[in-house]
Amino acid sequence: MGNCCIYCGRGEADGIELSESDIIPDGLTNQTIKNKNVCRIDHNNKFSNMFESKVIEELAFIRNHLNIKGKGNKYPSYKAKYLIEDRTYSAKNVISKSTTLGKKIFRDDTGRQLLGPINQLIRMKNFHEDNIKCVDLNNIEIEEQVEIDISIFYSIEIKRLMAKIAYEWHCKLEKINTCLDIYSDIIQFILTGIEESENELVSLITDEKVCLEIKELSRLGSHLLIRNKINDSLYVYISFFGLAAYQINLGNILEQGKCYFFSQELPLEGKGNVFDYKIFCFENLMSDFQNFEYKTRLVMITNKLAEMESTKTSNHKKFLESVKNNLFMLSFSSELNVKELKRFVHEFNIDGIKLKRSNKDTWFWFNLFCIYICGKFLDENACLLDIRNLVYEKVSQTSNVDITDELFESIKKQILDDQDYLEWLRKGANIVRGF
Repeated sequence: MGNCCIYCGRGEADGIELSESDIIPDGLTNQTIKNKNVCRIDHNNKFSNMFESKVIEELAFIRNHLNIKGKGNKYPSYKAKYLIEDRTYSAKNVISKSTTLGKKIFRDDTGRQLLGPINQLIRMKNFHEDNIKCVDLNNIEIEEQVEIDISIFYSIEIKRLMAKIAYEWHCKLEKINTCLDIYSDIIQFILTGIEESENELVSLITDEKVCLEIKELSRLGSHLLIRNKINDSLYVYISFFGLAAYQINLGNILEQGKCYFFSQELPLEGKGNVFDYKIFCFENLMSDFQNFEYKTRLVMITNKLAEMESTKTSNHKKFLESVKNNLFMLSFSSELNVKELKRFVHEFNIDGIKLKRSNKDTWFWFNLFCIYICGKFLDENACLLDIRNLVYEKVSQTSNVDITDELFESIKKQILDDQDYLEWLRKGANIVRGF
């Protein structure tokens, strides 16, 4: 018997074409893990319309912020408002602040004032020079405001997506190539959004200590998947971008006495940590000194997850507070990666850049600082690891950098107090272009 769809059990003998399903939709990650046993039309394609596209669209700004490209290899666009000199301007289809402001015409919320390039404004009907005021966007404070509907994090769409990720990942790990009755509850929920089980299949994790420890195990914007059994049931825990955590009950285990533990991280860039049941072997744990601390913490978290009581969806107030806090931290954090630096160099004209102390854009200054130290301290053969080590030495003790007010002022001062900063920026930009 050949491979069949893990959702309906049909295969080529039934005239059904199987396809490769992105276990995590490619619009939500820069990594790729696939399950080859999902029928193309009824399940793989239809899942996009059922629930995947809703989640992807609602998280456009987060995906853009994390440099995750969508269809056509383009960064996702989002809606934003810009507060400039006590006036608010609305913008649609924003790709980045640097490529939006000063390039298009925007109307303020009163409808009475326009902001845009003069060469575009003078072509407008009823244009009068007396009504024009010239402003230098580099010399004024601009606050970007983006609204994210955080209800998406406890919506039925995201619960079905978490169930789909957990189920397809588990089937990939166990090499399951057909539909098994033992998983009928989770399959039914993925296909219809209706739970027939007495127990909630997808639950929200709200234990603050557990959520924090899970987040600290993975890099900024990563997805972390952990599978383990509790008594006779199989569970998958998913940390989604480090913003929200979910517990998925897959049902009863297949084999008694088997250790089902497995964890996999999907970072924004590079390879993530992957560990299987051997992590629980003491000799294996002690022999791998490089990952000893990570493995030890992972074992401790797995034990805490087994003891934890999950929170029902109806009791989501605590969950939403956690998501809000994580979103806030994400907006003031950054992680070094090639995509981020190359995008920054591409969007900003380093050769003609004008720096103002009044500029309060934390993302701008952090990336500029990385380019600056790259040019000042490294040679043309440098790699990303060299820059990371420099940042570790001069800025942060972790790969995830929290840009505090103190750090923000410090990196800005280091650049602007250096009379040769333009030279170092140009050199650093050329190094990054060569990555």
